Amino acid sequence: MTSEATLPPADATKNRKGQDGHSNSPTVESNDITRCLQDRLLELQGYDMERTHVEPVRIVHAQSLTGDMDVDSATHVDAEVDWFSATDTDTKNTAVRAGGNRVSSLLAWVGVSRDTTGGGVNFPLVDAPRDERWCDVVECDVPWEAGVTFRAVQGNAIYWRDLNESGHGDRRVARAAVPLTGGEEVSVNMWTRQGMLVE
Repeated sequence: MTSEATLPPADATKNRKGQDGHSNSPTVESNDITRCLQDRLLELQGYDMERTHVEPVRIVHAQSLTGDMDVDSATHVDAEVDWFSATDTDTKNTAVRAGGNRVSSLLAWVGVSRDTTGGGVNFPLVDAPRDERWCDVVECDVPWEAGVTFRAVQGNAIYWRDLNESGHGDRRVARAAVPLTGGEEVSVNMWTRQGMLVE
């Protein structure tokens, strides 16, 4: 089983060139579309939360492996969590002071090319469903002990709570991007915080 110490938090402060080929994840300026997405995320919470607790929307555009990366680096992606721990860097501690920890996360695929192979996201500490009806949205060919891998399917979304009932980070929501071996995908990432975000 993976220990909490080996699950680095996601970095919300920079663009990333991922191990899944090339990926870019800029923050999107607030507009009618992003506000609509944020409203939907707030509705999913099931409790009262203000828009001031929602981080700016982040768009991730990932493309399959190209010739300038070696295969070994493209096939190994470490699991990470979205919540911040007490041992995070000063940047993360500043982020916690600016709005508290991350309460929830949402990842939605808004564009997936028809030639996409690979991709998606794996939650190694979450049991995969055994019912074949799930095979449209999860990888049913992945060994059961590898956790659950959600396929990159345009229009699908995954929502999870980052903190457990005691308010601490839940390590079961560690997840890793599955490397793209063909095509490209565009996803939206959103997070809510415990408190109002300070700009």
